[in-house]
Amino acid sequence: RSSEAISKYVRREIRDLAKTDREKYFSALEVIYNHTQEEGTAIYGDDFTSYTELVAGHDSILYGYHTQNAFLTSHPAFQLQIENSLRSVYDDVMYPYWDFLIDSRLGENWAQSILYSEDWFGPANNTADTDYRPAGRFTNVEIPFDTTETEWPDATHGPYGSIGNELNFNPGKYLQRSNNFCGLQATMGFADCNYVSHCFGNYTSLYDFDTCVEKKVHAFLHSMHAGFFDCSVDWGTYYDDNPSVTIQRLSFFANIIIQYSVDIDLYFSMDVPSSCTLGVDTVDTCLATSSQFTSVEQIDALNDTYTLDLMQDWYAAVVDIDMSTYNGLYIEKIDDSTSAWDGKYIPKGDDLTDEDKIALNRLLLKTNLFFGVSGPMATGAASNDPIFWVMHQIFDKMAQSLRLSPNYNRGNLTWNNHGNGLDGENWEGTTPFSPDIFSNLGTNLYPGTELLTNKQLWALLKPDGTDLPYVYDQFLHWGHCDFDPLEGVTPYPTAEPVMAPAPHVAR
Repeated sequence: RSSEAISKYVRREIRDLAKTDREKYFSALEVIYNHTQEEGTAIYGDDFTSYTELVAGHDSILYGYHTQNAFLTSHPAFQLQIENSLRSVYDDVMYPYWDFLIDSRLGENWAQSILYSEDWFGPANNTADTDYRPAGRFTNVEIPFDTTETEWPDATHGPYGSIGNELNFNPGKYLQRSNNFCGLQATMGFADCNYVSHCFGNYTSLYDFDTCVEKKVHAFLHSMHAGFFDCSVDWGTYYDDNPSVTIQRLSFFANIIIQYSVDIDLYFSMDVPSSCTLGVDTVDTCLATSSQFTSVEQIDALNDTYTLDLMQDWYAAVVDIDMSTYNGLYIEKIDDSTSAWDGKYIPKGDDLTDEDKIALNRLLLKTNLFFGVSGPMATGAASNDPIFWVMHQIFDKMAQSLRLSPNYNRGNLTWNNHGNGLDGENWEGTTPFSPDIFSNLGTNLYPGTELLTNKQLWALLKPDGTDLPYVYDQFLHWGHCDFDPLEGVTPYPTAEPVMAPAPHVAR
């Protein structure tokens, strides 16, 4: 009797790698971020993928990767793409992941994590003194520009022609990363490990699980690295003058503004230029501006009720999306028929006077109407920042744990998606990923397949299957919590277990 052994590589937490292995990883990553696709292929072969191709792929106008189930298939697929590229540089490179839950204990000092060392990914607390560029090995990473929209026609392009959001009016040519928000060092830290067990204990469907993962664990992971600068208002000065508002509350709103700045014209009447000219325009001459007001001083002259009225669509959207767990702490809807603000959303806090709330509302209105620019982490071009590539494996690790767990995989794991109407979201929907990203194992399972569906990706990503080329080092520790989803149950209420459902049905 003969049998075949399957060899897989192990993904380890980046701090657990031997120093030589970690340095080899960073060296290979530098190669990917310093070579064009043509240069890299010529030197390292067909498995090489330049960061520019990865940035354009993640910033697709065709495919949906976020706020729905495809997040759980697309991001592991992107990860395989870059790991294949890293292996083309060094065939014995190690593939780390970052358990940022560990760094939640740093709290407001999260930017002091060792990952932000100059010989790792470079600092996060960058300021105007360095043009918000991280010092170290990635300081010269360039922003991909495609002003004719011909090199990457299926990517989202910014007004200057850079790969990124249509409303990011940043003309910068190099990677920017910062926790600076309009002159304030934002302190909102990482999600902690309790959110992980919360997602396991409270999901009733795969969509619920993904929503919890994206909103409560992923949460502000991008915005806290994106920065917000060249603003018309100074939040640092505001905080110095109004310390009772608290740095935590301001940091929450700072992250929310960054996340919503990419769709600012949905909530306010804005004039949005369709294009800007590199080398000619600046943030002073080409920026989305209010259709109603020409200066922040005009906002100061408005009556209090009108400033609240102007913010209602924005508050309602923030409350509806329910990002992180802070909405209930910092935003409320007044239910008091005797109040002039009855039925309106307003900043919340027993520690705030009514005057404080109105002043904060006015600050938020000014910042939204006369906003600044961000680094690529605020957009679909987030993978322009190399730290992107160690952030997202923790969510794949959660999905693997869910699928393996005898306690939690009995819930509704059908592809009950609520997508955004883009390609690659449905169960049978074609994605941009080919089988060969699975180290040629996938081609044996789906011969002749050019592009995989989510159904096929889900099968290939089966953690105890023979097609997935990697395993994680462990499922027992999440940050500083000892939580084993394969053995125990969470301290949170969970739905009554049900039998595994029938085969997935596309919606």
